[in-house]
Amino acid sequence: LKEVAGRIVFAHTAGSPDQWDKKEIAENISAIVGLQKEDYPNFYERVTKSESVEELAELAEKGIETAFQKKKGEVQGFSDAIRIIMLQSIDVLWMEHLEAMEYMRSSVRLRAYGQKDPLVEYKNEGAKMFKQLEGHINAYIANLIFKIGPAPANFELKTVKPADSGN
Repeated sequence: LKEVAGRIVFAHTAGSPDQWDKKEIAENISAIVGLQKEDYPNFYERVTKSESVEELAELAEKGIETAFQKKKGEVQGFSDAIRIIMLQSIDVLWMEHLEAMEYMRSSVRLRAYGQKDPLVEYKNEGAKMFKQLEGHINAYIANLIFKIGPAPANFELKTVKPADSGN
């Protein structure tokens, strides 16, 4: 969550301080956390009055941390839900990554016609795509964590145990 907050701040603080989009930082953090401007007006004020990237990053991290602790206190079995979300997110995004790597592999072959070593191109593109995958996983999980709600009263989480084959 802290990494996602840092990326949001970094993305909107390019250039000189008068070009920073502080409103967009506050809105992005609020969108992840699921709060409306009315729910957390102090956060918006503090972000717009911030003068340094470090202060903005600290505010974003504290805002997310506060919302995380609040959500953790509200939802029973929050840790289990986070674990499930993380595993499913990684699984889905990893499968997409493998498909993208397969597509990229076929496109790298064509680069040999441009006098480029396909193996070097494949390694470079693969490393770049893996870094993007890591960022996508973090952002995807961060967005889903705050969408966890309390389970219905009659809901019970059951674990499935493998059947004993007896052979």
